[in-house]
Amino acid sequence: MNALDRHEDVRKYPASADFVEWMKKKLAEETGEEFTDASLARHIGTTQTSIHRWRTGTSVPSNEMLRRVSELLTVPMITLLIKTEQLTEDEVNPKLVQKTDLSDFSTNQLMSELKRRVH
Repeated sequence: MNALDRHEDVRKYPASADFVEWMKKKLAEETGEEFTDASLARHIGTTQTSIHRWRTGTSVPSNEMLRRVSELLTVPMITLLIKTEQLTEDEVNPKLVQKTDLSDFSTNQLMSELKRRVH
């Protein structure tokens, strides 16, 4: 087994690397600056080691860190949870969130959602 194979074995969170690049891109768009891992860490208030762990997929940002990033980038927390694959879009269920008129739902859909929320 080579070093790359061992590296792949510890990638429990493969989306984290994409998340790091996404944050850099968002910050660059807002500030006009390019961000390294070190400057990203300073900007969001974490360590370069944490950024490295996210990039290699060995960990994901804590909820507190995601909250800070959410405020900094003015992005909903739910977006960050999806980007780090801590939630899926199916789990968020945008169909129910986007509809506001209850007449758009069947009785079965409404009852199913009520049962889900009560239990």
